[in-house]
Amino acid sequence: MKTLVAVRHAEAEEKQIFQNDFDRHLTIQGRIDAEMMGLGLQEKNIKPDLIIASPAQRTRETSEILAKNLACPLEHILLKERIYNGSSHDITDTLLFSDIPDEAETIFIIGHNPGISYFALHIARGLPISYLPPCGMVGVQTVAGHWADFSFLNSTFLFFDFP
Repeated sequence: MKTLVAVRHAEAEEKQIFQNDFDRHLTIQGRIDAEMMGLGLQEKNIKPDLIIASPAQRTRETSEILAKNLACPLEHILLKERIYNGSSHDITDTLLFSDIPDEAETIFIIGHNPGISYFALHIARGLPISYLPPCGMVGVQTVAGHWADFSFLNSTFLFFDFP
């Protein structure tokens, strides 16, 4: 069984005048929340073999905090431009067409609203929320033997958690 965890980046600072949205950092609370969520994943014994994330600063920071807390080498963070402001469809395509090695049993995808929320709601059919809060996570397991065969139809809901 393979495990997929969809994660919205942790709380980011407000965009300043003339600041590029791409360059926004996490707030202190966002860093605390990411640390806390990492501890929760440790308790669930969920450790990523690969993290696929948007290259925006706040998703990189969230990825790095989770990776460090879960003993995932930083080299296992794969930044994909398509996730930044990507739709649920873009995120699905990134998962299906990224040549993810089959040895990767657990993957985290870290992105932005609204795309990551729509993706999470799609894979966790029936979850009674309308969006993922900052650092919110949805986990599913799939019987697919290859990541390229992943589908919400062959996945089972595992958890929903947030700070």
